[in-house]
Amino acid sequence: MVEFSFIHAADLHLDAPFKGIYGQDENIAQLLTQATFKAYDALIDLCLEEEVDFLLIAGDVYNSQVRSLKGQLKFLEGVKRLSEQNVQVFVVHGNHDPLGTKSLAITWPENIYFFPADRVVWEKARNRQGRPVALVGGVSHDSPKEQRNLARQFDPPRSDFFKIGLLHTNVGDLAPKAPYAPCQLKDLLSKDVGYWALGHIHDRRIMHQDPYVVYSGNIQGLHINESGQRGCYLVRVFETGGLELEFKSLENVLWQTIEVDVQGVSSLSHLQETILNECLKPAVNKSVVCRIKLSGRTPLSKELNRDDLLEDMLNFVRENLSGVEPFIWVKDIFVDCRLDVDFNSVKQGEGLLAEIIRISEEFKQEPERVNSVLKELLTHHKIRKIVPELSSSEGQQLIRQARLLCWDGLEDNRK
Repeated sequence: MVEFSFIHAADLHLDAPFKGIYGQDENIAQLLTQATFKAYDALIDLCLEEEVDFLLIAGDVYNSQVRSLKGQLKFLEGVKRLSEQNVQVFVVHGNHDPLGTKSLAITWPENIYFFPADRVVWEKARNRQGRPVALVGGVSHDSPKEQRNLARQFDPPRSDFFKIGLLHTNVGDLAPKAPYAPCQLKDLLSKDVGYWALGHIHDRRIMHQDPYVVYSGNIQGLHINESGQRGCYLVRVFETGGLELEFKSLENVLWQTIEVDVQGVSSLSHLQETILNECLKPAVNKSVVCRIKLSGRTPLSKELNRDDLLEDMLNFVRENLSGVEPFIWVKDIFVDCRLDVDFNSVKQGEGLLAEIIRISEEFKQEPERVNSVLKELLTHHKIRKIVPELSSSEGQQLIRQARLLCWDGLEDNRK
């Protein structure tokens, strides 16, 4: 074997909107519209800096079936840069940008290959000197809800070349809400493939070694639940057939949840200063969009249950961080505080308050039950426009607020 290297990336989602930002701060929203493009620039820069032989993209180059003009031209720009250095690009399409959807009539450089959707094709990957070093097999999604088990279609030809499988897929039940191109790990391991370059799951993970089955994750987080570093894998294949993987961070904007312990914080002014100090702690040379999560036992818990107070506090924090570069923008403040009360002793007692606390504890263990309990309300056409289906964290927040409201009302009556 000849030693070579490649980069495995996926889920570029070029020109994706950032969920939950538009309508809150238009200046920040405009900055964020460039984040996926800048992360893509960083990906191309990395390919050139590391002098890799080829780039693999495992699906969802674009964020939508209606591929934006900006997204397509940006992708073309990067491919041309790689073409100038004789770097090949291999692409499969995923559920967001299936092959059957519309695209511009673009003339692509010879260095890029888009895999078809009707069958698995095996292409020779070459190093920068033009020498074949590996076989790359791939197949694209044909529709946005691909139901075929595409992994079973991979039948590598007999060859001494190192074999790589390129696929956008849901292995097992990793994406229950988007179960497209489903397969099982055993389907992948049964094939004579040395490295599976997978896309679709936005969190990076190495599912198996020897052979490697790898999700690279997306190159730029798109919302608060995609926090932490995002990027790609730099893979080196040695003459012996051994592999070395190295994660490379690419994100332009970092999503974070910043935990603030309110234990011992007894005034709102003290709390505001504590939040500001925690926001300024992250020593990263990147822009940050964050959620502030307040937790711990505090006498301020009742005040923090007021939406108007939280809104004022959020505006205060944003204003005081407005001059920070790179920018730090607080998306919201999530309250998970406890009253300075021993709920455990109360729920052991009798009466309505004890029963409410016991029920709320049950719901805390299964927050998804909130949607089923509110099913009739949430399906009303007027309510549906205002309140969508609740996420797990939003369900927890609703339970917490309901318990505090009940506590406040019933305790006042008891006094």
